[in-house]
Amino acid sequence: MTEPTTAGRMPETPATATGAHMRVAMLDTDSGFLQVLGKRLERLGWEHRVLASAVPVETVVAMRLNAIVIDLAVLGPQAWEYLETLCASLPASASWCAPGSRRSPSASAACGWAPTTG
Repeated sequence: MTEPTTAGRMPETPATATGAHMRVAMLDTDSGFLQVLGKRLERLGWEHRVLASAVPVETVVAMRLNAIVIDLAVLGPQAWEYLETLCASLPASASWCAPGSRRSPSASAACGWAPTTG
């Protein structure tokens, strides 16, 4: 059994130790966010890639991702249309996250994310 850390959280277990193979793409331009998330994904042993701009939905589907993190501000005025097409094209087993612009609580809420305060 794994013991909780002093912070009360369970230590991170690399995906390879559990047999899981996760693929994540990040469509974002915030270098600080990408660096932090990238390091966490590396510690978990998850495969990940950064997309600097929108790629065709067919390309995203072909990546066979388990999750995609999207900053809707990067997509511009067609963000919601792109997101709708992407959601319709992903297999039911795929999960995805769309936090939206960190400056837009309404976009975060629309995608099922609770905006944080503080």
